[in-house]
Amino acid sequence: MAGNVDFLFDSMTTCLGQIQGGKLKALAITSATRSPLLPDVPTLAEAGYPSVGLKFWLSLQVSARTPPAIVGLLREAVAESARNAAYGNALVARGAEPFHLAPGEVQDFVNRDAARWTALARSIDIKPE
Repeated sequence: MAGNVDFLFDSMTTCLGQIQGGKLKALAITSATRSPLLPDVPTLAEAGYPSVGLKFWLSLQVSARTPPAIVGLLREAVAESARNAAYGNALVARGAEPFHLAPGEVQDFVNRDAARWTALARSIDIKPE
């Protein structure tokens, strides 16, 4: 907010207030459709980049040595939160979309996303350092 950043990609959940307050100017959003919270901000596809469509996601991870009983308790707590309407509404109010996968679906999702970004990086000759 001090004017030291010229450009950034950020999650709408952390910058929505600054955009709505006039501190930041949103150039485009990365999702396939416009956000109802920022209806005047075009998608990257509308801005001339039709092949870009991404959504920010996160997952909860624990050590592989975590006892199965604890993993089960954590999974149930996350699932319960995902089912909670107030939690879902709070996410939507911040510009996020509730998204929950069953434990058996997470690894496939991560693998597909990693393959997508690996292919993109290779296509423009980005190499790991």
